[in-house]
Amino acid sequence: MYRYSFFKWLRVFLIFEFITILLLLPLYFYLDHKGMIFYHPHYLYIIALYPVLYFFFFRRLFVKIRFLDQMSNGLTFKGKTYLRVFNLKFIFLKNAVLGLIIALAYPIYGTRSVDAGSKDGEIMICLDVSNSMNVRDINDESRLEVSKRLLNGMINRLQGQKIGVCLFAGDAFVQIPTTYDYESVKTLLADVKTTFLSKQGTNVPRAMELAMASYSQRDVPRSILLITDGENHIDIGDEVFNQIKKEKVFIYALGVGTQTGGPVPDGVTNSFKMTETGSMVISKVHADFVKNIANLCKGDFYFVDTPFPDASPLLTEINLRSKGYFRNLKIEVKKTLHHYSLLGAFMFFVLFLITPGFKLIENEI
Repeated sequence: MYRYSFFKWLRVFLIFEFITILLLLPLYFYLDHKGMIFYHPHYLYIIALYPVLYFFFFRRLFVKIRFLDQMSNGLTFKGKTYLRVFNLKFIFLKNAVLGLIIALAYPIYGTRSVDAGSKDGEIMICLDVSNSMNVRDINDESRLEVSKRLLNGMINRLQGQKIGVCLFAGDAFVQIPTTYDYESVKTLLADVKTTFLSKQGTNVPRAMELAMASYSQRDVPRSILLITDGENHIDIGDEVFNQIKKEKVFIYALGVGTQTGGPVPDGVTNSFKMTETGSMVISKVHADFVKNIANLCKGDFYFVDTPFPDASPLLTEINLRSKGYFRNLKIEVKKTLHHYSLLGAFMFFVLFLITPGFKLIENEI
């Protein structure tokens, strides 16, 4: 008799599960067709443990039915009620776990628009690429590589300002017009070499003129980040600096290198540059020259002589100048469905807790 009862309950349970699957599969295939993906799909493999879970459940159900049937020589009304509760509690708990598994897999479906605010402003980087920037006097690292490392650190922490790059030596050219595409700027900076300009020297005025001409006409804070060792500088006039002060463009002048300096590599001989008398040419940072530029423009001067310079002081100044200037962005972001799975898991767990149980016997199996 108990075997018949067991298969009867098993049949009801399997029918219920079959109906649930028939309801869920069309929903899954519809969302999958519309582009739903799982960000962490490996969590779905946990579902493979469900057959083991079913096995132990059915085994326990069989033992309970046999015990209740033998106790009263057939299932009573209370016994049947107890088994219904037992089945329901398992179903609710199983579905709660399933909801957690789906939530862990993090389903993503569709996109939504969100408003995002970021600080505004325009920054032109004037980077010295004269041959003296190859001098390795900063813990055996070149001035150019240290400068690029500083710029990467700064760009990674910008808060929405446009940024452009002007390279200069004896002449200058704008390599990257101002843009919000930080990744492109970092990629192009990584390839910068001192061979980009054949005319040697440190033509700061020309670089600043091109930087000034690169700005848009928007009413936003504008800045120039000048990075140079000041070596072999060309005489500077007042015209470009007067224009910078007049248009309220802020200057951050960075002197890169050390006071002791180092030998200048010669790309032709693969050795070091020598004077006419046979002495080795030693290049030192001209900090006074760089500081003078900052003073003429009423800007800030920074001295860079460490291989891993801290960009925080620059960022603080840049963000302070951008205070009160914001731009609103419409950003398309992926919509996640994991919160629905979590809600379903929570509801099933609550049902599991509040489903009444009946203790029909003192020593429950």
